Amino acid sequence: MLSLQNPRKIGFLADLSALPRLRELHIHDCVTADVFDRTYESFPELRRVLFNRCWLTDLAALGALPDLRRLEIIDCPSLTSLDALRRMPRLRTVNLRGARPGLDLPPLAGRDIRVVVGAKDRVKGIPLLRPGTVHRV
Repeated sequence: MLSLQNPRKIGFLADLSALPRLRELHIHDCVTADVFDRTYESFPELRRVLFNRCWLTDLAALGALPDLRRLEIIDCPSLTSLDALRRMPRLRTVNLRGARPGLDLPPLAGRDIRVVVGAKDRVKGIPLLRPGTVHRV
């Protein structure tokens, strides 16, 4: 597991390509999380990614993670779309506590997946997901 606290830029992750067997990555308090393009390919075995208090707006780069099973996006209010999650077939758990009000969950519809949201989070599209999919904590 690799945990990065308060990185100013994450473009240097490409320098970590010597860790191809990395399975878990935690990133906290990141200002520019959208510089991941073409970086995740260096981590083919990554199974869990956590973003905590990051200015993350796009998840498209995560599509390069074929084994991603757990994604935690906590207190990242700039995230506006979950569309990229449609291309992650092995994803089983998505934690969206502290999500932007109005974040739309339908990209997760029809999936065998567990979605965790905060008790007071105002996300949209819960009725479109399978019963028992969404868990409020």
